[in-house]
Amino acid sequence: DVIVSQATRCPTRVERVFAGAYGDTNVGALAAAVASAGPVVTVTAGDLAVAWTGPPAPALPSHHRGCLLDGEIFNLEVIAEFARVPAYAAPEAILAAAYARLGEDLLPRLRGEFTLLLWDTHMRRGLVARDQLGSGGLFVHADGGRLWFASELPYLLRALPRTPAPDRDCLVGL
Repeated sequence: DVIVSQATRCPTRVERVFAGAYGDTNVGALAAAVASAGPVVTVTAGDLAVAWTGPPAPALPSHHRGCLLDGEIFNLEVIAEFARVPAYAAPEAILAAAYARLGEDLLPRLRGEFTLLLWDTHMRRGLVARDQLGSGGLFVHADGGRLWFASELPYLLRALPRTPAPDRDCLVGL
């Protein structure tokens, strides 16, 4: 006989791509940007709009708190203890709960290879981050009070209303 415990651990590695914008809720453009990577899920929460592919996210940004993860958190059990949630919960649910308790202080505690979005709708605050060694991709573009971000560069470029001009500060000396 095989007994499956209700405490069966969720997979810790999450493979997805995502693109989002703060201050520009054209979720259709974001969905089109990531559509080549697979079926797309979209959500808006106030001034935040996000589109992603991959497995369903158990903690969506449309709820009070949300998280999207691309990658793996190696010390997820420790983070679950801080969050006071079961270690067998989905990684994104653990991270959303930990962000609710710790805020930005969560980031230095994370170990792994990841890019993530954390959002608190009621507080109207959030963050996008990648691991300390930069193995997870995170690309951002700010323009006119709006911020676009994506887990991979091609998706960011597709999400933008126009291709950005070269950064003059980076071209000095060329």
